[in-house]
Amino acid sequence: MARGQSIILDYMAGVFIFIIMLSIFMVAWDLYSSRYSQADGRMQMDSIALSASESLMQSQGEPANWTIDPQNAKRIGFVSRQNTLDWTRINAFSSLSYADQKTKLGIDSDFVIRIDSYEGARLATIGVEPNSTTTAVEISRFGILDGRQAKLRLMVYDP
Repeated sequence: MARGQSIILDYMAGVFIFIIMLSIFMVAWDLYSSRYSQADGRMQMDSIALSASESLMQSQGEPANWTIDPQNAKRIGFVSRQNTLDWTRINAFSSLSYADQKTKLGIDSDFVIRIDSYEGARLATIGVEPNSTTTAVEISRFGILDGRQAKLRLMVYDP
């Protein structure tokens, strides 16, 4: 083989190996970037759901008598005192439109709030139940409702 042909074959082999390595890198990059994007979206939903559920169970809302005019409430809370759920507050929030509920909770995603008795009986559902979800986060909080233990579950999801 002539000296010029050897250099071209070496060059072609080097380019071929480089293209293979670049392809492997691009596939790996795409795989990990999509996983990172999903994890980041889930962490944001976790944070939003945790903040909203904490506000519902730790605060009376703002102003404290927001149930008189729920439309003008600055912040929503379901408790009359810490961890003691109040039907008046729950029903006042239920009376708002779904869009207003999302705004008052500070949630851009869809959500559903379920309040169950300790035994598991459904006491209230607020929001829109998901049909099928790609990403969902559910936060559970325990409290007292009508003198009995109750469980508030807030699910935030992307449709």
